[in-house]
Amino acid sequence: MHVFHGGFSLLSGIIKCSERICALYYGSASSFRSYNFTENRAKPLIRMNGDALSELQVMQYAFVYFTTFKGLVVDLTLKSHERNQSREFFLATSCKEAFRIVEVELKYFYDALFTKLPVLHHKFGYCSRTLSFIAVVSSLAVFHFGVNNKLFIWTDVVITYILLIGAIVLDMIQFFMPPFDANAKRKSWKLEIEGLDTFLPFVVDNNYDNILLLWHIATEVCYNDPQDQLTSNLEQRNTAKQLSDYMLYLMVMKPDMMFAVCSTGKIKFQDTCIEVSKLFDTKLPELKKKKCCFFGRESGKEEALHTKACETILSINSEVKVVPGHKDEYKLLLFDASVLAKELKLLPSERKWLTLSKLWVELLSYAASHIRSSAHAQQLNEGGELITVVWLLMAHFGLGDQYEISPGMEGKG
Repeated sequence: MHVFHGGFSLLSGIIKCSERICALYYGSASSFRSYNFTENRAKPLIRMNGDALSELQVMQYAFVYFTTFKGLVVDLTLKSHERNQSREFFLATSCKEAFRIVEVELKYFYDALFTKLPVLHHKFGYCSRTLSFIAVVSSLAVFHFGVNNKLFIWTDVVITYILLIGAIVLDMIQFFMPPFDANAKRKSWKLEIEGLDTFLPFVVDNNYDNILLLWHIATEVCYNDPQDQLTSNLEQRNTAKQLSDYMLYLMVMKPDMMFAVCSTGKIKFQDTCIEVSKLFDTKLPELKKKKCCFFGRESGKEEALHTKACETILSINSEVKVVPGHKDEYKLLLFDASVLAKELKLLPSERKWLTLSKLWVELLSYAASHIRSSAHAQQLNEGGELITVVWLLMAHFGLGDQYEISPGMEGKG
């Protein structure tokens, strides 16, 4: 009986390992590249009216576009007609519904890349799961009825029962789980805003790392301007601030993901913080005990200190220029940020925050489309990021180089 008990347990273990190996293969880049997208693609769904989508419809649309766009994670190109179909659909969809569809679509990506669901809902998966379930149940039956449990220590017997019953419960859960569980080369930058040529030198004369730091500092200074606290343009003001903070977070906390667009961003951020700290040590001694140049504002006192810090940056004498290449070249970025903030303050509040919000959307879009697709895919296993949602949305709208352009199609759309 011991042999039968061990044999059934071993068989179940072998099946589980085989499922994991198959799942790793199906989620690999080579498997995605060899996948026949033409034969296995779901039929496109046509939206007949403008009514709000139900949860089921969201899942259906998401699955259709998942089967069409799954090749993006391995840099496969799509056909121009697929771009046109996707763009027409999303242009006719509200922002909120488009976000819901892409969010579910990314969950399908996650399931395909990092879980066993593609295997479990395959013919092989159904057979292996049934056989594994029978093996575990048989092992439990043999252990309970055919083995003299008195020969073993009672704690070992209890642990064995827990493990076997737990395995049965997990198999039952997986059996009833629905397939694809939806719940579980640098370019020059240009602000295409009429009449704002003043700000072009702060964009076209810098690389992405410097642009991000430069405009983040300027945005922070403008946001903490006491005269701008009561602006009527709060939505764009908050959008600019949140995107500014988010892009800095990506550069500092996700350097591997952002490597393709700002390979030295984290180092430049640290060096800039050192220069800011030196400035504050001289002009604002109250900040000497702060460990970082960006700090929280949990109290009114800290908020007032933060405002003073922004005023200190704004008061930098920008006429004293630093020669690029000098050991103190990071002072130049602070000087430029101060000049930029002063130029922005000259604009009417509404126009200023429109400019800043548009710029941060452009910076986010540029990064989303230039980050490696494998980095976007890997981020799904770590909880996902807004920038990955933007990447997939841009692909649906035909923005990017993921499409094969046929002769005569360049001028369309």
